[in-house]
Amino acid sequence: MDIRWQGQTTFEIATGDSRVIFDPFPGSPGPTPGWEGSLVITSSRPDLERIDPNGIDPAAFILKGPGEYEIGGLALKGIPTPRSEEGTDRAINTVFVLETEGLSICHAGQLRDPMSSQTRQALGAIDILILPAGGQGTIGPEEAASIIRQLDPKIVLPVYGGAEPGAQSEDALKRMISEIGVEAGDPIPRLNVTRSNLPPEMRVVLLRPTAR
Repeated sequence: MDIRWQGQTTFEIATGDSRVIFDPFPGSPGPTPGWEGSLVITSSRPDLERIDPNGIDPAAFILKGPGEYEIGGLALKGIPTPRSEEGTDRAINTVFVLETEGLSICHAGQLRDPMSSQTRQALGAIDILILPAGGQGTIGPEEAASIIRQLDPKIVLPVYGGAEPGAQSEDALKRMISEIGVEAGDPIPRLNVTRSNLPPEMRVVLLRPTAR
């Protein structure tokens, strides 16, 4: 499995002959060039105009909310979490979990509030966790660290840095890493991971946004 970060909260997962793109932003690169196969796109905020229908393969499967999905041999589920700052009970953030290659990958979306025990139970065991490191418009770094400790993934991929909407400050990233007590190395362009090479202890992996 190959994981790339395209910037903001957008991640591309390459698994077998399928690609999953979590939370694409307008103008995001899309799947790796030259690839042909199934394409699944998820959006944690269906109320935001993040997906440009003119820039997406019409054959793509687009998931915009909670539910359980089986697509091209991939198992996905979306779990709703509230966004209390919106001032309405109907505003939600959908946390998506992808099950493939014997691994469980969780994309927390634009998480605003701490996860409830019911949400954590619905997620199940998580191997790879993608979540905001803390900052404007999302959970704080201490809350992010608390979620990490509760879910206890093997790999944490933080969303951090930059000036784009929804991006998180590097100061928040440092605070989150300090809270969980796990060192992070220099950013890398992509992560290749299999069930057999999961680290024995929790590891924070920093990715560099890649544009093609």
